[in-house]
Amino acid sequence: MLPYFEKKDTELFVYEYKNFGFPVHLHPSLEVVWARRGDIILCIDGASHFLREGQLGIVFPGKVHSYEYAGDGEGSIFLLGLGLFGSYRKYVEGREPCDCVVKDIDADAFFALERLRSCMNESLNRQKVYARLFLCCLFETLTLREVTEKADLLPLVVDYMERHFTEHLSLDKVASSLYISKYTLSRLFNTQLKSPFNTYLNSLRVRNAMELIEKGGSISECAYESGFENLRTFNRAFKAVVGRSPTQWQKNL
Repeated sequence: MLPYFEKKDTELFVYEYKNFGFPVHLHPSLEVVWARRGDIILCIDGASHFLREGQLGIVFPGKVHSYEYAGDGEGSIFLLGLGLFGSYRKYVEGREPCDCVVKDIDADAFFALERLRSCMNESLNRQKVYARLFLCCLFETLTLREVTEKADLLPLVVDYMERHFTEHLSLDKVASSLYISKYTLSRLFNTQLKSPFNTYLNSLRVRNAMELIEKGGSISECAYESGFENLRTFNRAFKAVVGRSPTQWQKNL
């Protein structure tokens, strides 16, 4: 499944979950999941991490992640935009936690999270106070390591692909648009997105075509509207992604 780029319009976003699962995605915010009752599985870059009740999961900006249902449970997910960080921003730039599961943290961290749960619609200054209290406790607990790839490159690439996949794209064009080398871009697709450039691009186009077909569009119109230059390429890409031809798939709608 392709990760999609998620960006909120606010620096603080809080979601209360129950019996939760969520597909692969990434964003430019720090994500904190608090398993307040029951357990949940947090997957980052394909690795699964089991969060027990009362534990925190930490996802640094730009990391591909998802959630898997792990039985009845509920908790809170916080997205903390970098505008809340102040001097703590240096801790997430070019780094990542050695362990994304926080099992032991100062009680002040939970106090700060409780306050953040109730102040999503309050002033930015108030949000900064509680966010920085939490970050102070968090970075006293986490052990960090350097990452080899630029921390903010992956979300930039995924966001660009989501906005331009219907256009005529090549590895060279995307690399040039983002001011990076095509070798760096190719390595990112192969190592972080686990997909060659053309395969990823075709998957985005197939996903879009499926959504258009479900809304009543014809197969050929939806294929061209999604960026495919001919039906032969579309049919081949569709079968590679879905496992069936577009016509076979459409019959089951």
